[in-house]
Amino acid sequence: MTIGFLLLSTFHEANSDNLKTETIVELQDVLKKISQKDNSPFYENTLLAIKSLYDAQKMIQMIIGDHWNIISEEKKKELTHVFEQYITSNYLKMFKNIQDPSFKYINEKKIGKNYRLVKTSMIIDKSESVEINYLLQKTENKWRIFDVLLAGSVSEIATKKSEFSKHLENGGVEGLIKALKAITKL
Repeated sequence: MTIGFLLLSTFHEANSDNLKTETIVELQDVLKKISQKDNSPFYENTLLAIKSLYDAQKMIQMIIGDHWNIISEEKKKELTHVFEQYITSNYLKMFKNIQDPSFKYINEKKIGKNYRLVKTSMIIDKSESVEINYLLQKTENKWRIFDVLLAGSVSEIATKKSEFSKHLENGGVEGLIKALKAITKL
């Protein structure tokens, strides 16, 4: 489990007209509830947020590379769903142990017509700061996260590509699906 999937809880300086920021704020609201240990159904709410706010299919496609082109549509859907569960599980495992984090929106950078980089930071225990940036793509008039950059430059996609490669080498896509299912058990 990596800290790269840690997301911020709230942008205090967010502009409600900014759709890219709203994408992240919406996810962060769910994660804040995990941190606060409220009585909401953590897993279901987080999974719904991931499905809505992440482009998990784009992420897993980038992670597994050429393997994507040789698997059936059914396997693509299954792998995407298992990957969404994996992301959800990581958030739950990470945020249940973080108490009262504070968050800061830094800025946003346009990268082409349909891509944005949103820079943020999270402060844990008022002493430790973690820079977390998000790459978003506009699809179907909605901004969706497709990569998270920890410490400003460590890409989740690159990290997972390396991490998942052993499963792909040993068991192909089926091996990766099996491994992700095992990892996501809470």
